[in-house]
Amino acid sequence: MPIGVILIFSFFSGAKGFILNIVSAVFFYFLYYENYIPKIKKIYIVMGIFTPLLTIIIGGLSDLGSAFNYFIYRLLAGGDIYWNAYPNDIINSLDYNRSGLLNMSYMLWGPFRHLFGLEFDEAQMMTTVGADLFEITTGFYPSGGAPNSPFTVTFWAYYGWYSLIGVAILALGSSSLCYHGQNSMPNTLPNTCFKAFLFRCGTSAFLDIYLFFNNLFSLFLFYCIYKSLKFLSVNLSK
Repeated sequence: MPIGVILIFSFFSGAKGFILNIVSAVFFYFLYYENYIPKIKKIYIVMGIFTPLLTIIIGGLSDLGSAFNYFIYRLLAGGDIYWNAYPNDIINSLDYNRSGLLNMSYMLWGPFRHLFGLEFDEAQMMTTVGADLFEITTGFYPSGGAPNSPFTVTFWAYYGWYSLIGVAILALGSSSLCYHGQNSMPNTLPNTCFKAFLFRCGTSAFLDIYLFFNNLFSLFLFYCIYKSLKFLSVNLSK
């Protein structure tokens, strides 16, 4: 029943990929806490495929054909970025006058900008490289936020050949997060959450640099909440 309630409220949140958060949570629990890789039943695969499609249909795209096309478009969002970037040297036609590092890391420091009096044009700041490339290729700006912006393409759009340095550094950091997610910390439930966050941060960097910094903020937020609750529980029990 608790799982059913979670599924219902998650479904009505309108998030297309909410089912993936639940699936990944179960996967990380068995992998990092129970220490074995769970077997995937076919029914779960069917649910994972059709739940986002059903959410899209109910969420507004009532026409099955358009909803299915949008669903396929979202599935290909991580791979078609290269198709959008390379033909006819499209990626080198981008001309950015904003800071690449600030734009890419906005998801990390953005929530705190008002505390320090930092104000930026959010519409300009949050224009992603993947979305810009898609607009040039197709003629319209993608309202769905895809395709994604892997750091290889994003760094090149901002820094050209200098991006090789940034990509090497970020790849080392991302792989380190994956490694520490698998090979560190005692086997407890809180540490299982930390491992899952570390692993998701590490892998998301290769798919979308903006998602990477968003996951870093989620990790930071989880750490602060966990430490606060631990501090309160220790002091209130005295």
